[in-house]
Amino acid sequence: MNHMRLSERDIEIIKKATKKFFGENASVYLFGSRTDDSKKGGDIDLYIETKVFQNIIDRKIKMLAELHKELGEQKIDIIINNFSSKKFIYHVAKSEGIRL
Repeated sequence: MNHMRLSERDIEIIKKATKKFFGENASVYLFGSRTDDSKKGGDIDLYIETKVFQNIIDRKIKMLAELHKELGEQKIDIIINNFSSKKFIYHVAKSEGIRL
């Protein structure tokens, strides 16, 4: 398994919330400083690929609320790619990230 600074419990919570709000076929990746064991602190940066198009902002807010409830108050950033546009950050997050 790749190194990352998340517990198995945290990973399961994130995967469960991703599927709940973005569908069973959604994929979630951790990227940023939490993928580097040599760094300390850092927010939880998540990149999600989904085919869901409806209510994306609402779903993101609800997922963030659930993650804060389950993981505690910490900075969590979520980038959602529903394939409606192409952004460079999508490529960076996926290529440098670790799939959960």
